[in-house]
Amino acid sequence: TVKGKVKVGIGSTLLTKGADIKGNTMGKLAARVEILDTNVWGQIHFTRTAGPITIGVAGCKVDPVAGGNINLQNNFGPIAICQMTVRNNIILHNNHKSIGVFDNRVGNNIQAIGNHSNAIRLRNNVMRGNLLVHSNVVAKQLQIQDNTIGGNGNCLGNVIAPVGSGNTAGGALAGQCSGLG
Repeated sequence: TVKGKVKVGIGSTLLTKGADIKGNTMGKLAARVEILDTNVWGQIHFTRTAGPITIGVAGCKVDPVAGGNINLQNNFGPIAICQMTVRNNIILHNNHKSIGVFDNRVGNNIQAIGNHSNAIRLRNNVMRGNLLVHSNVVAKQLQIQDNTIGGNGNCLGNVIAPVGSGNTAGGALAGQCSGLG
């Protein structure tokens, strides 16, 4: 158990498994981040990480908690967020590798905005708020599949249209998301 925050230094690697972090977990210019089977009761915020970022569960078997946002911006390695309970938002802005967001329960919104990626896959997530997928440049696949959206699903300006089905929304599926129900 870490009672305060965890700050990852430049070029450093963070590997946790089975931990309980009471504060924020953050870093700028880290080498690699793996937060596995770990409850983080504050915010998770990483920017400009060089290598992979994995947040969630080892083998997708338990459901760790993020008490605030998961905010990943301008990172250079692949990103995977799997089977998390996120009390606020998942925010993915301006990242540069593949992104997978699978089987999460999100208290508010999922945002994927301005990413440059080979693939973005958003599957089997449940969110109380909105899904916002805007202005992503994707080379191979932008998949939005089997998500339950409490508010609206809004997809605009993506360079490759999203594919998928089985998405439900309490509001509208609009823009490029309109045919994904």
